[in-house]
Amino acid sequence: MNKKKSPLRFTLLFFCIILASWWSFSSLNPPESSSSSNLEAWVLDVGQGESVLLKDPSGKTLLFDGGPDDSVLNQLGEVLPPFDRTIDLAILSHNHSDHIRGLISVLERYDVKEVWISGAIHTTNDYQHFLEAIKDNHTPTKVVFFDKTACKAICPKPTPFGNLLLQVYHPMENMTGQRPNDQHDATVSVKVSYGQESLFLTGDLNEGHETDMMKACQPPTCSLAATILQVPHHGSDTGLSEAFLEAVHPSSAVIPVGLHNKFKHPRQIILDRLTTAQIPIYRTDLQSRIHMSIGQDAYSITTEK
Repeated sequence: MNKKKSPLRFTLLFFCIILASWWSFSSLNPPESSSSSNLEAWVLDVGQGESVLLKDPSGKTLLFDGGPDDSVLNQLGEVLPPFDRTIDLAILSHNHSDHIRGLISVLERYDVKEVWISGAIHTTNDYQHFLEAIKDNHTPTKVVFFDKTACKAICPKPTPFGNLLLQVYHPMENMTGQRPNDQHDATVSVKVSYGQESLFLTGDLNEGHETDMMKACQPPTCSLAATILQVPHHGSDTGLSEAFLEAVHPSSAVIPVGLHNKFKHPRQIILDRLTTAQIPIYRTDLQSRIHMSIGQDAYSITTEK
């Protein structure tokens, strides 16, 4: 008489098959990462919006903006290891939908340890849903700005984040409770430094904001210089003045921007300005996701297309 196989044996066999298939798939399709001694950064392809993910050598993750929709979730799933559902720090540059909507989805799907904001308020449903997601998840939130009173040997005062140093260059004042006519006036801009290399995440700055930063940031204690510049406002002609570009003096420029967008970003005048300065340009509309592998004294940039 044949003995019946127990349901437990079938369950274990099924589980082993699934596990073997997943392992095989993961081996053929590893997450996009390089040497663990580098800062790995990705300008995610989220269409006409912005979202930048950073992973430092200690494994801590930082997400700067979330883009205009849920596409950030697919992008994170392709970049981060399977089952990694932790974001150590999320920074919202400002309250416009093409930066905030994706962060709402991230707050709902990921364990976000901390959020940085400008403190400025808005009247949109997106902004209200963002606040609700923070409240529902009991996420610690910090208001950040360029606080000159806290400056000593280095200005802005750097905040350690794993192996990185974070410096907030904008907004120029505490925006808590303010409702600016232009939400861009409350844009949070952060320089991320790793050794001698740095990445300047500008958000949607315009030339007026750039001028304010240049006036406030005076050597020798303060410098706007950075290795890689995220071009302000998706390459709009409202930002990236010649003076600001000279002050940052980047070796490369990245532009988060959607293909065939109605704003005609990036504008040709901005592309010409970068080309004249002999700065290589990487853009998500033509090259999809951009990967930056940044060491303490060197870096490389690759693109999905």
